[in-house]
Amino acid sequence: MPAPLSPILRLSLTLSLFLSLSLSLSLSACDADDGGSAVCKCGANETCSPDNVCVCAVGFHANEQGACQPDETSTTSDFEDVALSEAGVWIGADGSGGVATGLAFFSNLYNEEYESWEGFAVSNHKDTATPGFENQYSAWPGSGNEGSSTYAVVYVGFSGPPTITFPDAPTGVRPQGVFVANTTYAALSMRDGDAYAKKFGGVDGTDPDWFLLTFTGHDSAGAPAGEATVYFADFRSADASSDHIEQGWTWVDLSGLGTVSSVTLAFTSSDMGDFGMNTPGYVALDDLVVAPAP
Repeated sequence: MPAPLSPILRLSLTLSLFLSLSLSLSLSACDADDGGSAVCKCGANETCSPDNVCVCAVGFHANEQGACQPDETSTTSDFEDVALSEAGVWIGADGSGGVATGLAFFSNLYNEEYESWEGFAVSNHKDTATPGFENQYSAWPGSGNEGSSTYAVVYVGFSGPPTITFPDAPTGVRPQGVFVANTTYAALSMRDGDAYAKKFGGVDGTDPDWFLLTFTGHDSAGAPAGEATVYFADFRSADASSDHIEQGWTWVDLSGLGTVSSVTLAFTSSDMGDFGMNTPGYVALDDLVVAPAP
């Protein structure tokens, strides 16, 4: 009959099992990259810790269900309080130069002569099937983030970048993140091509096409303070099965921008022409979360 384990050995084995289970649970939100290293693939409102564990981002905390929700000091710009026209849009025709929601002010440049705009508009359109410019106000997921009815549409024109400022936060803010999505107009253009832009991937699907949005934070002096990027389409991989056009709402972690007074947006694409980007320069945006700077 085997000799019974000593209390010290039993304690050692118990601790080893506990640490092993803890490590397994801690890495459950991480995957291995191509080099075999653990890499976080975190969810909404989460960020990757130095130990490759998904934790709540700055400005968020875990509720009783374990989901990360904004701290009481954080403010969300969700556009639900913006008054829309009978056509279901706000495009700046009131000459206000932008729209305020939460702590943020989203720039807008409206041309009365041509009834056109650039910067930010607000919409409740849900058309996920109609291609072309006439459907410029629809988010491809068919609604705002988490099924909300209202969201922003961003268009980059020729008069400067769309800009988010924070006039009621004199010491600046700490952006936490924002949800973004393709518009139906841009997504179908990239998927199928149109009169002005190519089908992503080209005729045989091997062209390394991409469509990228860059957020740049600026300090009180206007100097760049940090960047965050997100691909709305990415066909660069040698593995064609990974080529994709984003279909849903994607959380972009902006906590790396630090304390900022403004945030600008810029688009780049692999499909360029004599007059700039051929890919329609549109994205949808919702639920910007910021916290006042200390």
